[in-house]
Amino acid sequence: MQTFSQTATRVAPYAAVARAPFLLLPVALVAAGAAVGLTVGAFDPVATLLALVGLVALHVAVNALNEASDFETGIDLATEPTPFSGGSKTLPADELTPTAARRLGYAGVAVGAVVGAYFLVTVGWVLVPVYAVGAVTVLAYTTVLTRYGVGELGAGLGLGALPVVGTVLVQGGSVPPATWPVAVAAFAATFNLLLLNEFPDELADRAGGRRNLVHRLGRRRAGQLYVAVVLLAPVALALGVAVGQLPALALLGAVPVVVLARPVSWALTMPSTAVSTDALRENVIWVLATNLLVAAGLVVAVDAPAGVLVDPALATQVARVVVGLGFLVLTLNNVFNLDDVAALITDKGVAFPRLVILGASVPMLAASAGVLVGVCIQPAAAYIAVFLIGSTVVFHNFWSVPAGEADNEAFHFFKNLVLLGVALLLYAFAAPLTAVPVGVC
Repeated sequence: MQTFSQTATRVAPYAAVARAPFLLLPVALVAAGAAVGLTVGAFDPVATLLALVGLVALHVAVNALNEASDFETGIDLATEPTPFSGGSKTLPADELTPTAARRLGYAGVAVGAVVGAYFLVTVGWVLVPVYAVGAVTVLAYTTVLTRYGVGELGAGLGLGALPVVGTVLVQGGSVPPATWPVAVAAFAATFNLLLLNEFPDELADRAGGRRNLVHRLGRRRAGQLYVAVVLLAPVALALGVAVGQLPALALLGAVPVVVLARPVSWALTMPSTAVSTDALRENVIWVLATNLLVAAGLVVAVDAPAGVLVDPALATQVARVVVGLGFLVLTLNNVFNLDDVAALITDKGVAFPRLVILGASVPMLAASAGVLVGVCIQPAAAYIAVFLIGSTVVFHNFWSVPAGEADNEAFHFFKNLVLLGVALLLYAFAAPLTAVPVGVC
């Protein structure tokens, strides 16, 4: 029988080439599409879950196939990795073979195809255009799209607009007007997710035969394009509200643009220099928060009464959204700073620190997203509370650390106590906070 350490050693390289920390993007996209369905009374939790399974599988496929191709073309050997660009370095480190990475990719394609076939039978041929474009963005992304300057367009469609449209379609078989501004915002976010991440890899990508927009436009004009596409997301949502396609609370999705001060400033004033890891991190936070807050705004708006701006029930829901977003950002910070956090908990005597962090963070991300959107709040709050109790006692034991560290650990200890109190309140008042009742919860 395999020991835990042997299993962890075998699984870790596959999680790395799948780029596991980035698989929250499909969650955010499906949440946005399902929220649109909810606004027109067509929410189907089973269809939503199946759509999520299919999209995560296809995202794994894109990532794994891309890792294999980048290794074989030499791109991975020339990039300087960051938490957000440069690849996982799993194949250059000989932790997995290109063949194994491709098998994982094709397995993801197979799972996505099975889910797609099910929806084709149950929903109908209206899905064919979405499937056709989606298949091109998955199967031809690395070998074709990235070599002809349309990789960003393919990513914006395949992991942005189309998942929103597809999730709406599988809810009720049609595409209501509210879908389009949400899909445009999702397209803009994913387009820019890829575009900014291409700047650090410019030379390696060129040597490996890629011709993305950084190569075709040059760094200055590509930076200007990045800023223009940043504006596209809030403009699309604002226009959707202005013409009556979206409720005003959908504008919550425009709020995260405030975190982009650093990447926008860099793109406009010094794109010839290296983009900082902080800017890349803030770009990822913007992408995820835009989709999740659009979803949260749509869900809250479903039951908002006429006096929404002063209604206590609305204030309760907005508080839930803020708390969920806060937990989400804190957890993402641990994931995106994996090496630093792993070093800290190694000092506390934890074995397999990276696996422990990811193992605890994946359900924490799901729980935070549940609170944010208003789904399964009680089990989500229970997990958050257990996570906080364990991490606080083990990692912030200020009473047993050297004097020079005690003040910092005490601060984090009492901060976590406050967060634990919030989690317990969520658990206690789950019923009035729930926006989308789901039977299994």
